[in-house]
Amino acid sequence: MKLKKAMCLIIAIMILSVSTGCSAKDVKNYTFAAASPGGTYYAMSGGFSTIFGEIMDGYSLNVQTTAGSAENIRLVNSGETDMGLANGSELYWAWNDEGVFQGQNIEDIRIVGFGWTNIYHCVVLEKSGINNFEDFKGKNIGVGPQGSAAAIFNKILLSEGGVWNEVSPVYLPPGDQVSAMKDGNLDVFGYFSGLPLSLIMDLSSVKDVKLLDIGILGDEFGFSEKYPFYKTSIIPAGTYEGQAEDVVSYSNLTYIIANKDVPEETVYEFLKALYSEEGLDHMHSVHTRASELSMDSIEKMVDILGIPMHQGAVRFISAKER
Repeated sequence: MKLKKAMCLIIAIMILSVSTGCSAKDVKNYTFAAASPGGTYYAMSGGFSTIFGEIMDGYSLNVQTTAGSAENIRLVNSGETDMGLANGSELYWAWNDEGVFQGQNIEDIRIVGFGWTNIYHCVVLEKSGINNFEDFKGKNIGVGPQGSAAAIFNKILLSEGGVWNEVSPVYLPPGDQVSAMKDGNLDVFGYFSGLPLSLIMDLSSVKDVKLLDIGILGDEFGFSEKYPFYKTSIIPAGTYEGQAEDVVSYSNLTYIIANKDVPEETVYEFLKALYSEEGLDHMHSVHTRASELSMDSIEKMVDILGIPMHQGAVRFISAKER
C-alpha cells in the first residue's frame, strides 16, 4: 500500500512538471535592484517581477531593497545584481567618471530602456513657517537613504543654496520620513517619486502640509542651468489634498539598466513581455508612471547619457522597427 501511494505521488509530480512546462531548476533566476518600500522604484520593480514570473516563460525576478539609484548602479556594475533602476543624473556621472562616482570605473552597465520621470517632493507642515532655504537652517531635513538619488540631489541643492552645513540631514527612506514628520521629529520631507506619491497622500490626510516651490528657489541661483539633468517640472494643482496651486520642482529621468553580461535573450524576452498588451496593462495597474512606458520613448536621452544600450534592447528595438 505504501509503495502504491509513493508511485501515485511520483506520477502526480511528473504530471505537474509537464503541465507547468518546466521544473523549478529550469527557471532562469535574476535579481533586480529597486529601492526602499514606499516609492515608485519599489512599486514598479514589483511589476517587473510579475512580468518575469507570469508573462515570460521560465524566468523569475527577485526584487531587492536598496538605498536607490547610486547604489543600484554599483550593484549592477559589479554583477551583484543583474538589473535595476537608476536615475539619469547618476548614470551620467557614473559613466563619465564624475561626481560621487569619480574613480569607481563604472563600465559594465547597459541601458535596457527609459522608464519614467521622477519629480522631487519637498514637503513641510503648513504651520512650520518654512518657506525658503534660509528657513532650513537648524532643521532636521529628510534627504533619503544614503546612496539614493534624493540624498545626492539634496546635498548638491542645499550646498548650492548655501545651507548644507547648517542643516541636520536625516538619511531615511520615504516611509520613515513620513512617520518621523507625523511624530514631530522631522521638519522637511525630501524624495524623488512619480506622481502621486501615496505616502504624501497619507501624510496630507492627517496633517496640513505644503509643498515648497523648490524649482523656483533653486533657479534663483541657476541650479537647472548648472545641473541640466535636473529639469524644472510641475506638480499640478490638486495632486495632493489641500494643494490649490501648481508647484514648481525638479525632475530626473529613470532608466532600467542591466549588467552587460546578462544574456541578450533575457533582456529581449523581458522587453517583448513588458511591451506586450498584457505587460503594459499590468504595469498600468501597478503605478500611474507606467503611462510613460512607450516605444516612442524607450531611447529617451540615451544619446546624452552616452551609455550603450544592452544588446537585448538593441535586438528588440530593431525587431520593432522592421
